[in-house]
Amino acid sequence: MLPFRTELFSFVISSRGVVNHVFHPRGEDEEVVAIKKGLASIFAAKLHQEGEVPGTKGSDGFTYHVSELGGEGEHNSTYTVSSTKEGLEFKKTRLNHPVKNAKASFQKTMLYHDYLGTIHSVLIEEDFTSPKTPQGFNPLHGMRKVKAVNEFSTTEYPDMSYTSQ
Repeated sequence: MLPFRTELFSFVISSRGVVNHVFHPRGEDEEVVAIKKGLASIFAAKLHQEGEVPGTKGSDGFTYHVSELGGEGEHNSTYTVSSTKEGLEFKKTRLNHPVKNAKASFQKTMLYHDYLGTIHSVLIEEDFTSPKTPQGFNPLHGMRKVKAVNEFSTTEYPDMSYTSQ
């Protein structure tokens, strides 16, 4: 293994997309380390080719399904693998979101370079809209039985959404 300078931000990623280690200076602020790990996780994936895992071959390439654990929690994903001029293109689609009843989509396109043996480009397209009134939410749950100053039944929940690319 090559020696790494731990005062610089770097990480080790396998050819299968597993981030094995994130390097950072000893004693670095926890928030900074969390940001560095988040940046490294952009490249993280479960990369497989046809014949390595069960899947189906279609006109758009080889498709397989996996269960993953990421910063957003456990989720199911579908990967579609197709050939490119320099290697392989992996398109990951997250199938569910940890926020129940939310409208969300997530697709990560990763270009794998055969000669370099690693991912060299990542494009993430994501959007999310939170449910306006969470199903089963009771604002009085766990409160003392007193007359509230505000009328909770008229409380409006803010729209929460984002789109990123």
